[in-house]
Amino acid sequence: ESSRPPRRSPRQMVLSYYYRKNLLMFYYGYTEEDLKKAKKEISKQKFQRSVSTLPTMHVEAVIESVARKTKRFFGKKNKSKKSRDDASVPSTEPSTQ
Repeated sequence: ESSRPPRRSPRQMVLSYYYRKNLLMFYYGYTEEDLKKAKKEISKQKFQRSVSTLPTMHVEAVIESVARKTKRFFGKKNKSKKSRDDASVPSTEPSTQ
């Protein structure tokens, strides 16, 4: 750890498009065709991620909405039924009249 050089700033870590391309081609031996294939594959994967997440987000929203509406419906129904049942059942406690 003590022999490690100081941390680089974000500005020092950024490479320009041309510098990165030349570095890959001349220093690491990649061809122009390799770079095009990699770029195309990345674009494909990005698109697939965006397409695959949209329907699931929509389905999740629908399920949450149905759950809220169901709770609201049954919650009100139970409350009104309970209050009606309480009113129709005579009290078992002796009256003090």
